[in-house]
Amino acid sequence: MKVRLGFAATLLYILLLAGNMVAQAPKTEQMMDKKRQHIVEIATVSVLAAIGNVEPMMKGHMNIALNVGVTPDELRNLLAIVEKLVGRSEADKTAVLETPSATAIFPKGNVIEGANFNGTAYLQRLMTDSKTFDVVVSDVIFEPSARNSWHSHPGGQILIATAGKGYYQEKGKPIQILKPGDVIAIAPDVKHWHGAAPDSGFTHMAINTKVSLGATEWYNPVTDEEYNDYKE
Repeated sequence: MKVRLGFAATLLYILLLAGNMVAQAPKTEQMMDKKRQHIVEIATVSVLAAIGNVEPMMKGHMNIALNVGVTPDELRNLLAIVEKLVGRSEADKTAVLETPSATAIFPKGNVIEGANFNGTAYLQRLMTDSKTFDVVVSDVIFEPSARNSWHSHPGGQILIATAGKGYYQEKGKPIQILKPGDVIAIAPDVKHWHGAAPDSGFTHMAINTKVSLGATEWYNPVTDEEYNDYKE
């Protein structure tokens, strides 16, 4: 397989950048293990981007990178490096790096406004024929650390995680980590919140069921103390 010009420079730059991330990170064993995972996936994606014509494999490693905590901004920086060292015409083939989710299915949607969301999130309605089906289906993208307030649904809700790493918590229970493929069935009137982890964007489909029973009930915002209470 022919390697494109700029491959060696790209890989060296990424490895040096990742090594610097490790050097600046807190020196606990757990943190070091996470940063090692970051190095492996950042380096792997950089190699695949420089080689070219391996998009399915690169998409797979993009998802792995997001799952181990590599942030969307780090992936965007990688695209910028590929563009600079390899050339825009070649880097255009790696456009999968431009979004937090390498396998995004739906449009990004509009920024969610209002007091019920902390941080930046985007909403795309997918199905709103509630009179016929009694459900509303949406796609929601959270930027890192973004989350909604405590709330409940009279008719319940189903969440399907599709990209990144998210948080989900019910009142009185610990925070759960959500990764692509996870499904959460939320019973009617259960107080809960969900959003992105601090180190990753997060995307989920939200299926509001039995919406004829009433609108979402919103409560207090999730405090920083509550949000940062995740324990591995």
